[in-house]
Amino acid sequence: MTKGIKALNNRGEITLCTAKNPGTGNCNHVLHQFEGMSDSEFQSQVDGYNEKLAEAEDVYSKLELGLSKEQEEKLRSAGLCEAYLASGGSKELFKKACNNIARSGDEIFVADSEDELYKKLYNHYYSEIEDNIIRDIENGGTSDYGWVNEDYDDDRYDDDDEDEDDDYDDDEPEYEMNFEVDDVRNILEDSDIVPNMNMHFEEVNGKFYAVNVD
Repeated sequence: MTKGIKALNNRGEITLCTAKNPGTGNCNHVLHQFEGMSDSEFQSQVDGYNEKLAEAEDVYSKLELGLSKEQEEKLRSAGLCEAYLASGGSKELFKKACNNIARSGDEIFVADSEDELYKKLYNHYYSEIEDNIIRDIENGGTSDYGWVNEDYDDDRYDDDDEDEDDDYDDDEPEYEMNFEVDDVRNILEDSDIVPNMNMHFEEVNGKFYAVNVD
């Protein structure tokens, strides 16, 4: 017999969640009836979510995005309601978010705290931020979050052979990065750092959201 707890997915359907740690990993549910929660309490949360989902569906039906079936499925899998909440209920931002998710594969980020949200963004975008900072520096720009490592020796080979200089630290990076988790919001809100990026942040009913609305 399949074990699990009652849960609600982002399409407004109640199913069983059989994840080892509900709400983490590959779990695609947005609500769970954890131990100690009564049926009426769970149903109240379900009704509240589905009310927002219906609101999102109504706004979405008027956007005329011209998405293919595959693109619309990608959007719905990511979470139409989550995209709406992350956009703060703004039709303009919601439209941009939906386009980015459906056409470019952007993600919606949801967390139970602001710190958790920033950590998710930092881990997800670190390489992209680093690449764009380096590209800007190579093009003659400057950045508060990175610079050329003055100790890096690009001419570390002897003139006579291809053997590497014994004194050279092979782990020495060509560029130094200096951005932390707390910097990620400022970076992702600045399209001059990461092109085609304008991360929008919202807090709704104790949940923290972020989505690209460039």
